[in-house]
Amino acid sequence: MKVLALIILFYSFLNSALAHKYENEIVFIDHPWMNIMQSNGAGYFSIKNKSTTNALIFIGAESKEINKIEIHEVVMDGEIMKMRPLIEGMSIEKNTTIEFKPKSYHLMFFGIHKMYKQGDLIDVKLFFKNANSLHIKFKVDSVKSSHNHDH
Repeated sequence: MKVLALIILFYSFLNSALAHKYENEIVFIDHPWMNIMQSNGAGYFSIKNKSTTNALIFIGAESKEINKIEIHEVVMDGEIMKMRPLIEGMSIEKNTTIEFKPKSYHLMFFGIHKMYKQGDLIDVKLFFKNANSLHIKFKVDSVKSSHNHDH
């Protein structure tokens, strides 16, 4: 019986570790991952406002491992794709999910303090104007020593 309990406990832990999901009373974050290019990076995830009454205001993020984190959006200026920071944060309507993905909303990480490799996790704290902060871990998907892409 003890062996069965240990097996169930092990699989419960393994399942929660692989889930890579984080939430509090209002916010649900799914699958945070990032790419690193030299000492900078871009972070992606989905964010859901679980509230059925109010918009969620996502205002920023910080990490002990990173000098500065900004919320960015990508917009088209004619035929040119441009990235720009959302200095005042972003509003996520009630009961809505927004995807942070390449060529769209994302977090920009400036000044990553140490060398990470694929599979490593980076602790980040997300801040909201009208909800409790949320600690999450971004999984490093790729690390490149240089990158050529236009902003």
